[in-house]
Amino acid sequence: MYPISSAGLAHTTDAIDRRRRARFGERGVALILALMSLIILTFLGLTLAASTSTELNIAMNNRLSRQAYYNAEAGLAVGRWALSQVPDWSTILPVQRPSWILGTSPIKCAPETGTRDCESQLCDENGSGMGFGRVLRAPGVAGNLYQDVTIVTGLGGLSVNGAFTLWVRRDLQMDETADPPLIWDNVDHEQLILLSEGVAPIPVASSPLTYKRRAVHYLETLVSAKTRPCCTLTGSKRPPVVCNPAC
Repeated sequence: MYPISSAGLAHTTDAIDRRRRARFGERGVALILALMSLIILTFLGLTLAASTSTELNIAMNNRLSRQAYYNAEAGLAVGRWALSQVPDWSTILPVQRPSWILGTSPIKCAPETGTRDCESQLCDENGSGMGFGRVLRAPGVAGNLYQDVTIVTGLGGLSVNGAFTLWVRRDLQMDETADPPLIWDNVDHEQLILLSEGVAPIPVASSPLTYKRRAVHYLETLVSAKTRPCCTLTGSKRPPVVCNPAC
C-alpha cells in the first residue's frame, strides 16, 4: 500500500463534501414534482367533470324540448277531440269585441279568476290584445277546464308526461277597403284558432304549477266546425286520437 498524502486526502474530502452538498440541494424536488403533477391532474379532472356536466345538461334540455313538443302535439289532438264534443262553439269562444281601427288598441280580453285566460295579451301582436285566448272549456278533463292537464279522463285516463293547456280564440278579419281600415273578431262561431302549450317535465308534486326545470312549446291551428271531425282513440300517446275531417 502506498501512503496517502495530506494533499490527496484533502482533495478526496473536498469531493465527498461537494457530492453531499449536491445531494442536499436536490432534497424536496420529488415533492415539488408530485405536487405539480397532482395540480395538473386535478385541473384535468375538473375540466372533464365540467364538460361532462355541460353535455348532460344539453342532453336533458334537448329531451325536455322534444317532450314539450310532443305534449303540445298531443294537446292539439285532444283539443280537436274535445271540440267535437261541443255542439255550439259560441259557448266556449271569447265574447266578440267591437271593431277597431287599424293601429289603435281594441278592448282587452277579460280573464276569469283562477284561469289562464288571455295569457300573454300584453305582448300580443297577432290577436290584438286577446293573448292566447280563452282556456278551452269542454268535456273530457276534471272541471271541464283544459288548463295544465296531466290526465284526460274522457280518453280512458290518458296521461301526459308533463302537461298541456289549450286556448281557443276567434280569428281576426280586416276590411282594407275602409278608410281607415277596420279590424274585428270573426263573428263565425263555427271557426276558431286552437292553441296548445306543451310543458315538460312532470310538475313537482308539491304544486302542479311549479317546475324545477321545464321546456315549453306552442302549436296552433285553425279548426272549422263546418268540417267537424270524427275522432277515434289510437291507443297510443303520440297521437292519442286521430280525427278524420271528412266524416
